[in-house]
Amino acid sequence: MAKFVKPLTETRIKNLKPKATPYGDGNNLFLHVYNAEKKTFIFWYVHPITKKRTKRKIGEYPYLSLEDAREKARAFNKLISQGLDPFEYLARQAEMQARQEINLLEFAPKWRDLKLAKGENKPATMAREYRRLENHLFPIFGHCPINQITKIAVIDAFFEMYATKGDTVEKVIGRFVEIMDYAVEFGIIEANPLSTIQKTFKRKKDKPNPTINAKDLPALFKRLNLANNFITSKLLVEWQMLTMLRSKEAVSIEWAEIDWHKKLLVIPAEKMKGTLKNPRPHTVPLSTQALALLKEMKKHNGHRRHVFANRLKPDEPCNSQTANSVLKRNGYHGILTAHGLRAMARTYLADQGIDFQVAEACLAHLVGGDVSRRYNYSDYLELRRQAMQMWGDYVEQCKKS
Repeated sequence: MAKFVKPLTETRIKNLKPKATPYGDGNNLFLHVYNAEKKTFIFWYVHPITKKRTKRKIGEYPYLSLEDAREKARAFNKLISQGLDPFEYLARQAEMQARQEINLLEFAPKWRDLKLAKGENKPATMAREYRRLENHLFPIFGHCPINQITKIAVIDAFFEMYATKGDTVEKVIGRFVEIMDYAVEFGIIEANPLSTIQKTFKRKKDKPNPTINAKDLPALFKRLNLANNFITSKLLVEWQMLTMLRSKEAVSIEWAEIDWHKKLLVIPAEKMKGTLKNPRPHTVPLSTQALALLKEMKKHNGHRRHVFANRLKPDEPCNSQTANSVLKRNGYHGILTAHGLRAMARTYLADQGIDFQVAEACLAHLVGGDVSRRYNYSDYLELRRQAMQMWGDYVEQCKKS
């Protein structure tokens, strides 16, 4: 026979004496009286899944009235009858509500930090990308809840800007799509509404950097010799030519990275292009021509940290676009870029029958897939030394002619 529980009343509550066990009201609702000032409503129930007796505080009397406590108990019992633990259910609902209310400014740092933690971007690259979002994306959508962002709203926001700043918009949209993909993974939204938006802001096909044939080098040197440029700027063009380095890598070279005895330049992994997943330093065999150029640079910047130090900020390297500027000012705009010097050298090596993998290693290119590289650790140093010297001899010949 079920035990009769005498329901609580406001008058009875005021006169209840403190005791170790709580007073029952029925329907799993209890009131624990600690003393005259402290009285707490408790919901004491059997968990619908584990079948364990569970006790949870639901409010302090009189801040939570008897009637409101009973209303809560009725709602909890209804959830239990549906096989749901009421407190777990409400916690999930609150979490879902919080996720739905998170805006782009709140979520973007999580995306950034995760990308960095996974090694998908270098810190400097991410800092640059994030500044672009701060300048162009966050002012428009920063305070918008992620679950309210729509494809049409994004198109409307950037379509006009795309006409004048297409490259910037394409990069911003690309990162925006990534952020929204992460939002799906975090359960903030069920699907990415921007998954097809890049069809609207379609990236232009990258045009190969303009280059010239190696046989046209004498004409280039003739122009450089007559050019009214700083000698160090002209030497930088020749340095990039001889070492086949990318512009940013070429200008950032430090004297400490040069091994004069072994005739090597060792560029730390963090300076090389690529992600943080498989950081690789790059060792460049220095031809006699490259070593001679470095000795010439010693006269100008030997007291500086960087071989090609910035004239205005001596503690920093010169701008990575310096060589491009020299080429443009001397009639090579649209004909040859600093990066095109790499293509010219690579083509020359191919024409001389240099092995494909050796030539690609000269450019610090990865060859093959992850599996094949796992079994091939060679950097072809001695073969590259021969190739670089062959190229250096040719460059010197063109310079003299």
